[in-house]
Amino acid sequence: MIKDISSILFFDNECGLCDATILFFLKNSNFNSFKFCSFQSNFSKKFFKDRNIDISKMKTAYFFHKGKLLSKSCAILVCTSLCRGYLKNIYYLIYIPKFIRDLIYIFVAKFRNKLPFKRTNFKLLSKQELKRIIC
Repeated sequence: MIKDISSILFFDNECGLCDATILFFLKNSNFNSFKFCSFQSNFSKKFFKDRNIDISKMKTAYFFHKGKLLSKSCAILVCTSLCRGYLKNIYYLIYIPKFIRDLIYIFVAKFRNKLPFKRTNFKLLSKQELKRIIC
């Protein structure tokens, strides 16, 4: 059982771009800032079922943070606010109107499987990094 579920980034583990995004956040955020969980995991299924959310219709990144479920550009930008150093500044893109940010997000997501990102073998991560991934 997972004790701390205050901040979790949910992602599609069958998407190379999603895997690359997770690796980026693993390398650039503090250990205690947030955890990661794939939609395909039993934890995700239970988490969303407990909140009466149909996980089968989820086609984007979701970030559960401070009791709120954020999606699309909001999810990613709030995650960047938890990064180290200058990467935190990416968060200021939040001031671009949400409909514009989400249009860009949707455009990239539409072609995510055509982008040159390979799926990641998370077993190659360090023990410290693996502790942040909820299977």
